[in-house]
Amino acid sequence: MKRLMVSNLKIQKAVRWSTTLLLVVALLISVASFAGILPEGEILEKLRKQAEEKGWTFAVGKTAALFEYELEEITGLKLPENWVEIARRQNEIAPLFLEIDEEARNIAGVEKMLPYRPFPLVSKRCDLLEAFDYRDEGKITPVGDQNGCGSCWIFAAMGAYESSYMIRNPLSAVVPGFPPDTSEQDVLNCSGAGTCGGGWWYNVYLYMLTHGVADESAEPYSPPSETCVSDLYRPFRAITWGFVGPSEDVPSVNQLKEALCEHGSLAVGVHVTHAFRAYTDGVFNEHADGWINHGVTLVGWDDRKGSSGAWLIKNSWGTGWGNSGYMWIEYGSNRIGYAAAWVLPNSARYTLLPPLFQRLQDLVKKYYYTDLLPFSKQ
Repeated sequence: MKRLMVSNLKIQKAVRWSTTLLLVVALLISVASFAGILPEGEILEKLRKQAEEKGWTFAVGKTAALFEYELEEITGLKLPENWVEIARRQNEIAPLFLEIDEEARNIAGVEKMLPYRPFPLVSKRCDLLEAFDYRDEGKITPVGDQNGCGSCWIFAAMGAYESSYMIRNPLSAVVPGFPPDTSEQDVLNCSGAGTCGGGWWYNVYLYMLTHGVADESAEPYSPPSETCVSDLYRPFRAITWGFVGPSEDVPSVNQLKEALCEHGSLAVGVHVTHAFRAYTDGVFNEHADGWINHGVTLVGWDDRKGSSGAWLIKNSWGTGWGNSGYMWIEYGSNRIGYAAAWVLPNSARYTLLPPLFQRLQDLVKKYYYTDLLPFSKQ
């Protein structure tokens, strides 16, 4: 009887080991198929077969994002576990910095006859429109390229900032040195917000509040991070920033539309898959549910696209990916819109005088730092 029990135990262990081995082999084959071991044509054939089976309404093709880089080299958004708590607290703090900006405007004597209205950035109720695209408004800067660095979080944050900057500073289109071209490298080198291994936009905007960001010409993008150049001129500052209905769920379509009209383009998270990386055109409707690993800039929508409408996103994988660097993605697909954030840029018409700058420092010390890093004066 004991021999029979021992024999049964050995059989059970053998079965478990065999099952585990089969699962490992299957996983390796799956990973290998997208790691360049299988021919490119076979990988694309697999994706196209999936597309046919699942009713995808987008095209896939050979992209550098799929065949030349590992996933972590072209993504990089890393949200802290308590990001919702951080975001809600930020939304409570955000109005305090508006008071300083308003006083700076009043001292400068800018727009004396007008009430201080930093929001909405767009005067019309664009959220009532069937379709809206900030590119049509001339408020979007060119598509960037992470270039094998997991810095999507910077490009998403800067994409939202540059768009909002042009909305708040409408003369920027005719002033020399504009439209704005912020330095992602300056953020990578100096902000402490992350590395080529990942980061998120909260810390980017905090750095822009306290220090500002240089122009691209002063610190061109050349990842990975290098030694911080502390004495750069950094004219691009954040007045304040916040989040759209922060929760573990993606904000509703209406919430995101209202935020786009109120604040300009948004930095948002999304779940990137092999199909996402291979996207070339159409309305992306994979609807895969997974961890949020990538940041993009949300710039518009069209209720007529897809089964229920689609968002227009600006990616940071160069113009050779997608539709010249952009993607139409169906509402709700791949958790698009997660951790959506807005930012209010500084006005190019006035700066903070020393007393107001001191108030800014005091607020930052109170709500963000105990041991404050040196500020960069305007």
